[in-house]
Amino acid sequence: MATTGYSFNALVEKVDGLDAEEIGAAPRPNLLLNGGFDIAQRGDWPLAGDEVYGLDRWIGVGNNVRQRQLNFIDHSSIVTAPMTSACQVSGTVNNWIGLMQRIESTNAAVAVNQTCTISGRVYTDVSTAIGLDDLHFWAFIPNARDNWASQTAIVSNVALNITNSNQEWVDFSYTFDVPDCRRGLSIQISTDGTGTIGSGNWIAFADMKLEVGSNATTFERPEVEEELFKCRRYFEKKDYITHPVNIFRNEAQANYTSFMYTHKRANPTIVEGRAIVNSGLIHSKPLARPIVSYAFGVGLDSNSDTRDGSSAQIVTATAVDVDMGHIYVQVLISAEL
Repeated sequence: MATTGYSFNALVEKVDGLDAEEIGAAPRPNLLLNGGFDIAQRGDWPLAGDEVYGLDRWIGVGNNVRQRQLNFIDHSSIVTAPMTSACQVSGTVNNWIGLMQRIESTNAAVAVNQTCTISGRVYTDVSTAIGLDDLHFWAFIPNARDNWASQTAIVSNVALNITNSNQEWVDFSYTFDVPDCRRGLSIQISTDGTGTIGSGNWIAFADMKLEVGSNATTFERPEVEEELFKCRRYFEKKDYITHPVNIFRNEAQANYTSFMYTHKRANPTIVEGRAIVNSGLIHSKPLARPIVSYAFGVGLDSNSDTRDGSSAQIVTATAVDVDMGHIYVQVLISAEL
């Protein structure tokens, strides 16, 4: 057999002389969705509040908190390679701001009675050492499966001891033990209400990862299409253009059928994002806002499982003085935890 000039024993000794960091630990799966913050179906600066969803799968924590997607094109001074996006978090009372993500029970099961590590990168516009050193970590499990009306803390207000470095990204990680989390699991990283971040300051998060293991491994950025597909299990925004309606002839109603992109976590709720009557190029007169009603699951048995999204949507427009138009409707389909 041909040789390469190395004996087997010499090769073993060479490998044994390397530590784990030099060899490189294989990246483990990320239990968090949208940890790279590339998915933002709700758009820029969604509704503010405490425990309100912003970027997909992420809940803002704090006083009147808002989330904003920072991308590597429009915010290249902050979002640098290999990052493509980050999440900027700010609020009206900025000494209590942060992010939370709830993990569905079926996905959390792999962490039952395991040691887990949370890791990521943080940045603040505060130029001194204050700010990031105020970040703390919490972990919770719900008292009923996928029902977060009440919860129990398994890690509470642990200081992450992050030192800010002149407005630069700082890596962090924290390892903790997870008990039986078959009912679900959530993580929260935020200031604790006693911090020194002032009004008008903000914190950005990137490359967030929760994994089973006693150390942090490399953050792998999934394909955007793959991550969007997974996020749509919980929330989906769809825009529709109905068939033309001749409102001049009192045809004030247009019907259409909707099919969701993915199977939802639970039977979803549907709300109107926006609805506009547009008469094309003939009339420039502003038109009355249509009245939108939804009949979810029309044509199905009333007890049918509607998570696959066979739904007939009925859109009713207020009569306006135009000859012909379309009704444009945006609907928000939610099955969030």
